Amino acid sequence: MTSKIKNTTKIYSFDIKILDEVGPWLKSMGIKYNATRFGISSKILKKWSTDLQTPTFRELWGITELMDLCEFYKSFHSGTEDIQSLIHSIKGGSTTIEKSQKCYARDYAFELKIASRFKRAGFNIINDKSHDVVVEKDGSKLFLECKRPRKDTTIVNNISYAYHHQFKDLQNKPEQAVLCIDLSNILYDRFVNSFTEKGEENIITNKEALEEFRDNYDRDNKYFLEKNASEIVHGVRMVILSYSFPIFREYPSDSGILSFQKFNHFTRITNFSDEVDSIVSQALNQSVGVQFGDDAVN
Repeated sequence: MTSKIKNTTKIYSFDIKILDEVGPWLKSMGIKYNATRFGISSKILKKWSTDLQTPTFRELWGITELMDLCEFYKSFHSGTEDIQSLIHSIKGGSTTIEKSQKCYARDYAFELKIASRFKRAGFNIINDKSHDVVVEKDGSKLFLECKRPRKDTTIVNNISYAYHHQFKDLQNKPEQAVLCIDLSNILYDRFVNSFTEKGEENIITNKEALEEFRDNYDRDNKYFLEKNASEIVHGVRMVILSYSFPIFREYPSDSGILSFQKFNHFTRITNFSDEVDSIVSQALNQSVGVQFGDDAVN
């Protein structure tokens, strides 16, 4: 069976006013918002918007996570799902992303991010602790395991553990198992170091450079997984690779005009082209953001 790679790339548009709703929402669940890494990033963002003091590169990572929190709010604040335990689990951790540090708060945040994308596409989030995320729509139930490797050498170990242990009791892995992998930490080395090695604090890029990076990286990932984990890639319904990172995008190209954005990308490596695959595609396409293009500037 041939697996195909399918892309969804988004630019996240952000309205700072939503922070006035997110803080009270968290407080209603007993979370001292101002003391969390999100509250700290919120202060940095507001200072940026009022004093025009550009955050450091690492602070921009924190603002990117703050954008994710706003997405969670949009997805779950008026729903019936019991997500309080997950929300409490994601509040910890340092303000900036430290790629060498194990951070369970960010692991849980990735699970919640995946759940929110399926939720916004009409999936029901099932209260089932057997897997990281369990979703159902129109009689189709999918079981998702979420991994957040911190370096290339741990990717195969991560998904191998999910396939052989966490999916061990799932009777129909080829139809119902979905592996979700967040590669954002690894992207620090692949994309960001080319800027920081030059002593630059910010990533100033353009559409063409992002598209080239995205396409090359997707091809590399498919080749890597087919070569090193073929049994797993063809033994589950699909593998979803995702990553996001902060950028300053120059638009129009060579204009010197910059826009801060969160670059969101999903790659699906799938063995199927059926109704369920179409539904999952909608789950990613209908997540927040607009299609990557020249009209995506904030």
